[in-house]
Amino acid sequence: MAKNNTEWIINAFESAKVDFTKNLKHPEKYDFTNITSGEDVIKAAKDIEERQTKSRTLRALGRIEPYMKGLEGYAGVIDTFAQAKADILCLIWGPLRLILLMASHLTSAFQKVVEVLQDIGRVLPQFETYTNIFKDNKTIHYGLFLFYRDILDFYATLLNFFAKKSKQPRFCCLPPLDQLDSIMNRITEDARLITTNASLEHVQATDLLRRNALEEFQKAERFRNDEKFLSLSQALESKACKSKLGEIINDTRQRGKLGAWLDINSHFTKWLDVNDSTRCYIWLQGIPGAGKTFLAANLIRQLQAESTAILYGFIDYNSQAMRRPLRLWHSLIFQLVSYNRDLCSIVHELLITKYDSLTSDNEYVEELFSNLVQSSGPLRIVIDGLDEADETERGAAVDYLLRMTESHPNIKILLCSRPERDLEIKLEQKFHIIRVHQHNEVDINNYVKIEGDAWLSELKECGADDESCNQIRTALEALVKRANGMFLYAKLVLNIAKSAADLSVILDELETLPTGLDGAYWRILLRLKSLQPRLQQNAKRILMWVATAKYPLRESEVLQAVSVKHGKEDFNSTQRTAWIDMRRACGPIIETTHGVVQFVHFTAKRYFFGEQSEQFLALSESEAHVTSTCLTYLAFRSFDSVCSSETSILRRQILAGDFILFQYAATCWLDHVNSCSSMLHSEELKKDKSNLLKVYLTQLFQSRLRNVSEDNDTLPLEPQFVGLAAKAELQQRLMLAHNFFTKLRSSQASHEDDPIMVSGSLMKFRRELDLMHCPDRNHTKDCVCEKLTQLYGDCTFRCDYVTCEYYIRGFSNLVDREQHLSLHRKPFKCPENGCLFTDLGFSSSQDLSRHIKAIHKKITVSSDIPSSVFSSLPPGDIFLILQDAVRDNQVQIAESLLDIAKNGPEFPNNMRILLFVACAQSSRNLLDVLFNAATTITIPDFDLDQALAVAIDAQNFYTTKFLLEQGADVNREATWPDDKELKLLDIPATNQRSQYLRWRCWKMLPINRAFALLHSAILDLLVNSQGANLRLFTGFGYVNTYGMFARFKDDDPEVADRLNQLAWLFADTNLVEAGMQYALENNSLSVLSFCLARGVYFDQPLKITKEVIPCFLSNFSPHSSVAKKKSKILTVILKYCESRGLLPDVCRLGTDERHLVQEAEVHFGMEWEHLVMDAVGKTSY
Repeated sequence: MAKNNTEWIINAFESAKVDFTKNLKHPEKYDFTNITSGEDVIKAAKDIEERQTKSRTLRALGRIEPYMKGLEGYAGVIDTFAQAKADILCLIWGPLRLILLMASHLTSAFQKVVEVLQDIGRVLPQFETYTNIFKDNKTIHYGLFLFYRDILDFYATLLNFFAKKSKQPRFCCLPPLDQLDSIMNRITEDARLITTNASLEHVQATDLLRRNALEEFQKAERFRNDEKFLSLSQALESKACKSKLGEIINDTRQRGKLGAWLDINSHFTKWLDVNDSTRCYIWLQGIPGAGKTFLAANLIRQLQAESTAILYGFIDYNSQAMRRPLRLWHSLIFQLVSYNRDLCSIVHELLITKYDSLTSDNEYVEELFSNLVQSSGPLRIVIDGLDEADETERGAAVDYLLRMTESHPNIKILLCSRPERDLEIKLEQKFHIIRVHQHNEVDINNYVKIEGDAWLSELKECGADDESCNQIRTALEALVKRANGMFLYAKLVLNIAKSAADLSVILDELETLPTGLDGAYWRILLRLKSLQPRLQQNAKRILMWVATAKYPLRESEVLQAVSVKHGKEDFNSTQRTAWIDMRRACGPIIETTHGVVQFVHFTAKRYFFGEQSEQFLALSESEAHVTSTCLTYLAFRSFDSVCSSETSILRRQILAGDFILFQYAATCWLDHVNSCSSMLHSEELKKDKSNLLKVYLTQLFQSRLRNVSEDNDTLPLEPQFVGLAAKAELQQRLMLAHNFFTKLRSSQASHEDDPIMVSGSLMKFRRELDLMHCPDRNHTKDCVCEKLTQLYGDCTFRCDYVTCEYYIRGFSNLVDREQHLSLHRKPFKCPENGCLFTDLGFSSSQDLSRHIKAIHKKITVSSDIPSSVFSSLPPGDIFLILQDAVRDNQVQIAESLLDIAKNGPEFPNNMRILLFVACAQSSRNLLDVLFNAATTITIPDFDLDQALAVAIDAQNFYTTKFLLEQGADVNREATWPDDKELKLLDIPATNQRSQYLRWRCWKMLPINRAFALLHSAILDLLVNSQGANLRLFTGFGYVNTYGMFARFKDDDPEVADRLNQLAWLFADTNLVEAGMQYALENNSLSVLSFCLARGVYFDQPLKITKEVIPCFLSNFSPHSSVAKKKSKILTVILKYCESRGLLPDVCRLGTDERHLVQEAEVHFGMEWEHLVMDAVGKTSY
């Protein structure tokens, strides 16, 4: 019997040893056989203690002495009692010694390990005593086994953690505390079983409980990891990057093998070889349409199939955000986390504690990515479309990639782009260039053959004979040669030929092939222009929607948009979508992929919306058209029921297809209005379009606006929709809507709070649509699921959280949606407005506390505190709190504090400072409170005109308006007050501090201050509402040293947009000419373009050749540091001359004004006439 008992426990210990090995992530790296006693551990502990004493990081290793003694007793018991083998005993001491050594290099982790060992040591029983007393008790035997298994779990957890930390950056230095606590609880229970001599049934129940607890812990841990992964997805994942390449990768699978020629390229095969470090950089270079993206997608698919770690990024020309490196690095980090989920906790911890740096600091993110890739093993990075990034941004991105790969030999990079010169300079030394268009003729031939055979089969079914098919097949052979390496060219021409109805036209298309992509697009354009007027109009509308939509739309959504008649009150009939074949109407420049309509290539959009198509379409008109459609659609009478409490006819309307466009229109209408608003003062949007836009806005507000209070505190301090400032009522209502959407995105408002009632209606429609689907995948006989999918797509189960990507994308079934929503439902929400975690929340209060402490250090005061609470504070403290209340626009707190502070001797002087601070940073309401409090006292040295200067410079529209109403002089020069603390208000950057302080000492007119900031709303207020004297306006007199031109790069689009909104100020010819002088002296492309567009140079074109160009050339120096920028300015001027027919006069300057053109000729290395022709892309005039 004793023998059987011994065999049982030996087998149990053997199984625990096997489980321990399985739990280790890399068991082959460990050898514990040489550590057979506690003496080895004690010696290692003493070495650590001696080292820590020298480095003054002593962590009191004496605290683990109880644990060591208890473990020695345990080892002696199982050695004697269980006849344990050496390989079982060594696992008691070997892992512990290694853990102490690994932890000793991480101060916080080492301290935590010592604390846990100390806690375990406190609960360990006297193993020898209990086993001697109860040596035949099977409960004791089982308890010994449970302790062995749990202590090995403890070791495995720590070993896995420190093994991971040895490879990864030390962003997170604490072991998994939740898991350690769970093991600690189990060890405590093991000790209790031994010391209480519990029954065998109790032991077995405890073991079952242990297994259940372990299973629940693992389940909870998986859930927590999913939550962290969702948070990272929200903050880092780039939808533009992943969705675009994902679609192309899927398309590549359908097309089969592409780029077989690349597989035999010796340089590429070396790049693929993990063990070959001689070729780490490849540049797939090619002309537009050569198939670079498809080639990259095929490579990604191939490496993914081989389970090779590959990160990829696609820089989309349509996405402004993706054209900056920060979003690309975010996407790569998220993909890396997807590959290695061990990184999830590390990056999530940074998201909690370093949110600002992680989401906005490019250098911090670059350093993080560099550190994370250290532990990734062999890694491939593929970046496509690098040429679509801004030139400065892509240069910085390339520099970073080169630096990173030099220090990380495990990384290999492949780039795809057009052969831009700036990229060639940076890449040609290290990257091996493979020119795709010189190698892909076989691929194009295979593509044309596959597509051609399928087409010929269709023609045969329509009655074509063999002779006709052979003629077409012969003609297709010439297409491959003429493509010159352009897949896109072959695709376009083939589709043009397919659209023909008879053999002669088909052969004519294939035998008279167009020249290049532009030739193919021109042929498609001629076809569009030859369409019947109504069909051409519909084709234009389709293209407008595809070009302007904020996100890609399904075909049914586009067709419903086309069917909406602007200004109408409802659908014209029972028809809910336009009956149009989109491909027949628009030709091969658009395609439908997975139900989504998009341009066949980015060059198609550029061509048909650019100068090459002779302005066949314009983006400004497209924006106005889409905006008008959304406004008209949302005001339809059909939506009255969903916007009210009626639900009886809602289901019938859903089945009729009334709401196909509703998701898009309800979520994007305000963005489109904002885009149009910025065009209203510029020449981009025609007056008739802007007038119609205002009519449609009025109709929407009349039908959907509910009664809401419109006090100033509900509006943002910085006005929006400044293009509609002349229509104050429309602007205010739009700002209410904007304010609502801002609060909705930060979880400060619900959909039902929408003042336009559209968002609440959208959620009501969504809920009803969900209910109309079958609750599971078992469809009933009379279900309408198929009909709903046809109308609204197959992903109608959407997330309720506005900032989540699935708020738009949705899921195909209710189960997936509910599973996703469970990740959002975390109870501990961040209270800070605008924070990502206001929406996402945290699973524990500890995470929330750490986040707030690390990110939101500012302490806020409740607004309902009575004044009595502050009465005991010193006057100086009251003034400091009052300043904070004014800066934070806390009206109620300010009122409470003013009641106490008004009796103090320093109140008048303090009130002066508070008034100026409020002019800069508070609302009209708070400024009104301060003015009322100041009516009974005399405030020294407070000047309304100085206050106006502060308000304008702070770009505070509402306090500017308030001060003018109080009597500030709109035509009086003023400077800032002398107080240093006031002058430092709102200084944008340290390196600009001196020039800002200089400027704030100048006396300036309000109108000149506002123009230097390019603030159209304040200028409109000063001139049109307050009657500022325009004869005093100096234009560009001050912009050189501060304002918008000191804060932004000159070629920043915001500068150009704001300038165009202020064109109405430049009626005086002298102002335009002064602006031109400024542009030429300061090399300002924005101001140059602005001045050229003004009437003075249209009416007097010879001013360009007699004044502008001579002035430019007199300041030209080939050795100037800004010669490159001067070259761009010269190109702009010469292209303007070309449009005005002035090139002959410009060329004559080379003869008449030789002294002026010589420096330019030296710099460019060509004669003046050739220089002029080269700049405009001509050989002669």
